[in-house]
Amino acid sequence: MLDSLKNILISSSGPIENFSKIKINSEDICENDIFLALKGEKDDGHNYIDRAIQKGAKGIISTQKTILSKKITHFYVNNGLLALQSLAKDWRAQFKALEVIGITGSVGKTTTKQISEKILATSYNVISSKKNYNNEIGLPLTILNIDKKTEIAILEMGMYQRGDIKLLTEISSPNIGAVINIEPVHIERVRTKKNIFLAKQELINGLSKNGTAIINNDDQLVRKMKKSFGGECITFGIEKKSTIYASNIIDKGLNGFSFNLYINNINLKEINIKQPGIHLLQCFLAAIAIGYKKQIEIPKIKKAIEKFELQERLQIIKLQNKITIIDDTYNASPSSMIGALRLLNNNTNYKIAILGDMQELGSLSEKLHKQVAQVAQECTDEIICLGDKSEIIYNEYRKKSSNKSTHFKIKKDLLDYLKTTKFQNTSILIKGSRFLKMEEIVQQLKKESIGDKYD
Repeated sequence: MLDSLKNILISSSGPIENFSKIKINSEDICENDIFLALKGEKDDGHNYIDRAIQKGAKGIISTQKTILSKKITHFYVNNGLLALQSLAKDWRAQFKALEVIGITGSVGKTTTKQISEKILATSYNVISSKKNYNNEIGLPLTILNIDKKTEIAILEMGMYQRGDIKLLTEISSPNIGAVINIEPVHIERVRTKKNIFLAKQELINGLSKNGTAIINNDDQLVRKMKKSFGGECITFGIEKKSTIYASNIIDKGLNGFSFNLYINNINLKEINIKQPGIHLLQCFLAAIAIGYKKQIEIPKIKKAIEKFELQERLQIIKLQNKITIIDDTYNASPSSMIGALRLLNNNTNYKIAILGDMQELGSLSEKLHKQVAQVAQECTDEIICLGDKSEIIYNEYRKKSSNKSTHFKIKKDLLDYLKTTKFQNTSILIKGSRFLKMEEIVQQLKKESIGDKYD
């Protein structure tokens, strides 16, 4: 450990022992762990050092000189985040046989990670990023959970700006890199789609010498990454020149979708996915490509993906009075918003979409919110909009549709409206950006309007 910290270590004291794990949340501490006190925007880990020791921590890493018991090992460093990243990088380097799979893209990273884990776990000992631990803190924490039994680590890689994914590859040394798509998500920060391309390409550039790139052949920008990569490329999509592609695609709405799977132009199986959302097809194909690279047998892949259900995203909730809630509240981008709206197609119920703002779209915001409105006109009988930017959806919808439409600036007003509204024979989609906490609307619908009893 001292070697990992040598460039940032100011001093150390206490016994040098073999510790269990490094953790940044004092409530997660177990006996013999090290507590790393990170200072964040809202809280400071140094305030929880005593609590961590009470929970059993035997080591502390901090950027403040702290008086501790002689029984506690203390590493006093000049940068807590660099300490975490250095420890993770050196820990990963110890596992020469370990394969690291990096997954990035504008949307669908977490879904692809979850499906890939289901497939690979049929034949390997696998760990993956928990929740969306996809940044400069979450990825190192995931790596530090690797042990001798781990054969594959699946790491989601997100970005705030150019250079972020490069850093993550330097820490994790990925062998396989999958790029799902490039869309104008976060364009407000990085300004151009080209910059998003360059940021995502950092994963491919950061692959090990004999690495493999998993490339979406349907995405024109992602496809360009093949030209600059000298290693093995496995492509996926509905484009028939892809290594892995889908044809005869049938959208079954809330009952999922099906397709014929081709690998190297050989029709292998009809795949029946019960998870709703035809827009998730690219995630399934990317995960199949990863499984193919790792030589998972096709029957195992088929079984794993046909049983797959998303965790914490796109939940279908059946309630009394023939009410169906489509809870897709985790986040919203233009493509995922449109994909979610199309789930309402072929639905005999009265169809309502409760839509919130989409964030960080920069100069494209008005155009992309209008595109969502156009799809909403085709797929809904009514819309309810929440937030400032969603007023664009509301106004565009009203121009071309006589269907009922409502707009609320403040969530409390929307929740009050729902308290007085009763629904029957209705399918309700709820979706918006994370900052709006649209899940509170789902809770309100269940609690006030239709109760919390399932059919």
